[in-house]
Amino acid sequence: SAENLEYFQSLKKFVGTVFRLIPQRASRFESDALLVDKLSKRIERSENDIVLIRIGRISSDYELTIRQSVELHHLFSQHLKDRQVKLIILGAVYDKSLLEDLEKECAVYSHIYFVTDHEYVKEAKKVIDIADIVIGTGRGFMEGASQSKIMFVPLNGSKLPALVTKQNIKAAFRFNFSERVALSDDLLIPILPEQVVDQRKRLEQESAEIFEECFNIETAALLYLKAYNEVLKL
Repeated sequence: SAENLEYFQSLKKFVGTVFRLIPQRASRFESDALLVDKLSKRIERSENDIVLIRIGRISSDYELTIRQSVELHHLFSQHLKDRQVKLIILGAVYDKSLLEDLEKECAVYSHIYFVTDHEYVKEAKKVIDIADIVIGTGRGFMEGASQSKIMFVPLNGSKLPALVTKQNIKAAFRFNFSERVALSDDLLIPILPEQVVDQRKRLEQESAEIFEECFNIETAALLYLKAYNEVLKL
C-alpha cells in the first residue's frame, strides 16, 4: 500500500533506493450460482430487495467494519421504505462473545443475517453476487470491485463507512482499504440512499473500471517487467 511505501521511504537505510509500488492484485472469478441461490432462499431475497454484504472474520479486529455495516443497513432501511434492505455479515467466527453481542443488538432489527456456515465461509467471494453493495476491506474490496458492485470501505472515526468512487479511490487505497482509512472532507461522498440506487449503473461501472485500472492481476505483469527492465538498465 502507499502507506507502507511511505514508511520504507522514510527509513534512513533506504536513502537512495528506488521504490516501485505494485499493490497486491486479484483476478476475476466465477460466482457459485448454486450457493448464491441457496443463500438467496435463506434470506428470502426478492428482486426489489437491496442486499448489502460484509465478508470477513468476525473478530475484534473488524468490529468497526461490522458495526459500520449495520449502521449503513439502518440508513438505507430508513430511506428506502418501498424496499427491503438486507445485510449479510459473512465470515468465520474468531470471537464468539462478540458474535453473541452483535446478534443480541441486531435482534431488534429486521433483515440482518449472520452467516458463519463453513460452506459459505470457505468460498465466501463466490457468493458476492448475491449483493448490490459490498462493504470491503483489503482483498475483499478488490473482489467486490471485480464483480462490479457498489463499494464501501470502513472509515476511521465514523459511524458509517465511506462510499468509494474514482473521486476518492487513491486516498482509500493508501490504507489498503483497512479500518485506518481516513478521508478529507472534500473526498467524503454524502451517502444518500435514494441517489445510490438511482445511480447504481454508474457506480457499478466505476467499480469495474477501478478494478481494471488498479487491481486486475493481468495488468500487473507489465508493471513487473517494466521494473525489471529499469533495474537492468542501471
